[in-house]
This record gives sequence, C-alpha cells and structure tokens, in this order.
Amino acid sequence: MPKGYPQVAQIAIQQGKYLDYMLLKIIKDEGPNPFEYKEKASLVTVGKRRAVADLGKFKFAVYFVWLL
Repeated sequence: MPKGYPQVAQIAIQQGKYLDYMLLKIIKDEGPNPFEYKEKASLVTVGKRRAVADLGKFKFAVYFVWLL
C-alpha cells in the first residue's frame, strides 16, 4: 500500500511476527524481505444493529453480522 496500512490490531500482530523474523535474518547476515500484509477478514459496526463483514470471497451487511 503506497500510503500505509489501516491502524488495526491484525496488522500490528503481523508486523510483530515479521520483525521477529527479520531480526533473526539480520543476526544470520541474510538479506531483508519486504513486509506483505495478508488481510484475513474485516468486521465493522456501521450503526445500530447493523454491521459489515468482509470474509474473503463472502461479504455481508445485515443484522446477523452485528450479532457476531
């Protein structure tokens, strides 16, 4: 992403694991690899009793998602 990544916990978790991996590569004198964010799913509350879920190929925007 040219302008950065969304500020959510999933990205922070992936970046933490990436940092661990890269520090081990630096200790072993190996070259760096670029960070690649892998979006697993998104769940957002839109309003009262309404939410949107993006689960890969499946997208939902109903009351049922809000219950999740």
